[in-house]
Amino acid sequence: MTLFEKVAQEIKNRIASGEYTTTLPSISELSSIHRIGPSTVKRTLNWLKQQEYIRGFQGKCVMVNPAACNNPYFRKNVVVCANMELLGNQFYGFVLNDLNHHLSELNCRITFVNSVRRLRECGTDLDAAILIEVADNAELKEAAAVCGRDHLLLLGMKKENYLYVDTDNTVAGVQAMEYLHGELGHRKIGLLGIELGLELSYDRQRFAGAEHYAAAHPDLQLFTYEYTRGSDPQQSVAGMLEEHPDITAVFAARDYLALGCYSYCQSRHIPIPQKFSVLGFDDRDFAALQYPPLTTFQQNKELIAREALTHILNILNPGAVPLPSYMSKPVLIRRGSCGKAPVSFASHAFSGDFQEKKKKTEEVSREFRCG
Repeated sequence: MTLFEKVAQEIKNRIASGEYTTTLPSISELSSIHRIGPSTVKRTLNWLKQQEYIRGFQGKCVMVNPAACNNPYFRKNVVVCANMELLGNQFYGFVLNDLNHHLSELNCRITFVNSVRRLRECGTDLDAAILIEVADNAELKEAAAVCGRDHLLLLGMKKENYLYVDTDNTVAGVQAMEYLHGELGHRKIGLLGIELGLELSYDRQRFAGAEHYAAAHPDLQLFTYEYTRGSDPQQSVAGMLEEHPDITAVFAARDYLALGCYSYCQSRHIPIPQKFSVLGFDDRDFAALQYPPLTTFQQNKELIAREALTHILNILNPGAVPLPSYMSKPVLIRRGSCGKAPVSFASHAFSGDFQEKKKKTEEVSREFRCG
């Protein structure tokens, strides 16, 4: 950092703290205070003007921008690193829109990048970073190296020794089993998710909660199936149910995977929820529009948005006491896609030749009646 940059940083801190309110000391006074020449002072003031901390200087009068005065967040840059696909998620869209609104009121900027590599390109123009659902541990470490762990907030993911704001995904898995097994009586339940091999995958965390519940209930069997990103969810459901035809309910870690269950059941004429139950997660905007409406988990977006803002402001405020991470509990939204476990339901109903077997049975029945 050059001499004028050090002086500029000190003056900027005094403006942000409220020490300088309406005007700065004169150029000659600043030269004396910081023990630098007038030319260095002018260079410093030009930089502060470009950064909008002052509105100009002429002679003895150096006007301070009122928006910067006593505002530690002025022109700070918060970089959000997320896969652009996630920004279409209703939950993250609300949280980030709320965050942007409040930061803008404080004259604080928010920038979006779609990879950790892009995060590195921000260089020194980065005061805090928010990482959304970065499931790769190596990428998380790289991000921490770029901006510093103390300036990093994880959203939608949990990692020890990092600051995070998240929904308790493990609790969601337990609640899902309490509902499907404990309340509705399902004994063979499928778990459908993606990226289960990644340490920070929230699908993996939700299923860990389900497995924890199952460990205490020997009559419950869980069958985990991993969906391959980019493939047809219906095919994943078909693969699961052809391999384990006794499954009577599925907990899908994402609502769009639950749609694969709907498509499969519709193609096989399996009624939901009379013969098969489907439980999702996220409460996407299409969930309530399905037939029957999808039972799913909803994250408290208002609470998460408030906590994310509180934590980011705390990161941006120098000298603030660090806050602990925050976990919110998900809420089960009961609709029409989950019902009591069927008393008797032939396992071959899920096999590919079910319709053919049904047809042959009806033919034999007609021949018997005619005979």
